[in-house]
Amino acid sequence: MSVTKHWEKMFAALIVGSLILSACSTATPQVIEKVVTQVVKETVIVEGTPQVVEKEVTKIVEVEKVVTATPSPKGPSVGGKLVWAIGSEPDTLDEHKTSLAAANVILGFLGATLTAKDPDGKIVPYLAESWKSSKDGLTWEFTLKKGIKFHDGTPMTAADYAWTFQRLLDPDTKSPIVGSLGPLESVEAVDDYTLQLTLKEPYFPLLASLASAYQPLSRTAIEEGGDLYGHSPMGVGPYKFKEWQVGNKVVLERNPDFAWGPDFTHDGPFYIQTIEFRFVPEAATIMAGLETGEIDYADEWAFVEAKDIPRLRDMGKFQIFTGIFQGMRPYVAMNLDKPPFDDVRVRKAFNLAVNREALIKVILQGNGVPLWGPMSPSQIGYWSGVEDIGYGYDLEQAKALMNEAGFTMGSSGLLEKDGEPLKLEIKTFAIDIYVKTCEVLKEQFKELGVELNIMQQDVGIHNSQVLAGDYHLAAFAIGWPEADVLYMLFHSSQIGALNSSQTKDPELDKILEKTRTETDSTKRQEWVNEAQKNLVENAVVVPLFALQKFVVLNNQVQGAVWSPEANLLYLNDAYIEE
Repeated sequence: MSVTKHWEKMFAALIVGSLILSACSTATPQVIEKVVTQVVKETVIVEGTPQVVEKEVTKIVEVEKVVTATPSPKGPSVGGKLVWAIGSEPDTLDEHKTSLAAANVILGFLGATLTAKDPDGKIVPYLAESWKSSKDGLTWEFTLKKGIKFHDGTPMTAADYAWTFQRLLDPDTKSPIVGSLGPLESVEAVDDYTLQLTLKEPYFPLLASLASAYQPLSRTAIEEGGDLYGHSPMGVGPYKFKEWQVGNKVVLERNPDFAWGPDFTHDGPFYIQTIEFRFVPEAATIMAGLETGEIDYADEWAFVEAKDIPRLRDMGKFQIFTGIFQGMRPYVAMNLDKPPFDDVRVRKAFNLAVNREALIKVILQGNGVPLWGPMSPSQIGYWSGVEDIGYGYDLEQAKALMNEAGFTMGSSGLLEKDGEPLKLEIKTFAIDIYVKTCEVLKEQFKELGVELNIMQQDVGIHNSQVLAGDYHLAAFAIGWPEADVLYMLFHSSQIGALNSSQTKDPELDKILEKTRTETDSTKRQEWVNEAQKNLVENAVVVPLFALQKFVVLNNQVQGAVWSPEANLLYLNDAYIEE
């Protein structure tokens, strides 16, 4: 912002005032005083003499208020760097081999998808300019935009996209996200700009899933990169990969050739030159970085604590957005393949032993809502009925269920079975919110007669071990906007992918399959409700809370749009105002 004083004479009028010129888009008209004067001749006596002379003097005729025109904003310009804090480091930037949120955030800028969500949450074209489906919903044909190029300048065709999907479906790829695409059977390039997807059965959330992931990949780049591709990726998105400093940051540079964005944004490349994704697991470090200007943006996967929000607001330097997290973060995963969690009575007891209100008070300073089932109220498809059938805090009932399961209280104050005290390890991400949650849970489960040992792990190691079922108890997280997350987490076909609880329930499988194949939205919701009921009654996980997330953006970043409906920060029209 610059302040300029204008002193201006024009004929007999004199305008005196201070005019503030602002480069920001919120510039407002200014009120100044306009002083109108007139030069006249007056007869005066020269002091100390008898002489009479005529003299020109300037007299004020009137003073009036003037409203100036709104100063023209400077507008978007290319350049600048946005430092984006994320709570953990990705395991890889090969989209087919990661399920980590930290990776998906970065991949969203490196690549692009067939469809997209606009800021209102509506599904719109992106790399596909249009699509159509057969009457039975099994065949989908997407017409791709012309002129799309990979970052090395190679044109992208439907053949590249078909190869990408075939790689995803290949069992040798061992992709943890393959189940999120539903019953995809085959993919074919009809011609250079027509991609055909064939499904085994109708899939209700197909277009929404395609908006969340599945960007086209370069076969040449993957084959040349080999095992190192995930640390030097290439896509068709608005930003190119520049560097990855392990343990510190990933840096992306603006793609000047990007010209195939969705219609709700301007034509052409993004304006911000550099995006630096900095790995910051500690809430205190994130807060310090925001205050000093070292960090420009902290997203929902970075943990900005509620207690710091008033201070940030008082600084007047930030845009602060809030909402309820779309998912469980964190929740307690139990391995149903390993005792004692192969017994539903034990799983129910662990649910009953958790005081969720106390967790919310201690961990979130009251900024969250308790969860009684596997979805949060902000997710599409949430069923409020779980609030009536979920497990409240009841320590005595929890102890009774443990006794039914064959555990008795030993002299050490721990539950015992066959002479063995119940000591369990809970694995967790080495990230503040997860560690703090485990520390509180350790005290709560101690009241039940269970001793917990907390094992903090690197994000990549923890993720891979939990998904492989290498754990008894784990603090984990899942975020997804839509009820199809239930299929991904709990269908038996997803063991080895996202079904970390190792759930194998034929009745539940049938219900979850209906949540995908039923195309009537009202009937589909009934099946989604049934799935949530089944999961609560069988106590498959220990849901804890849905935190109130805080998303913080420096005011120097102009033109960005935060969408609670799409749960995204749109930088398509954003620029850095120096």
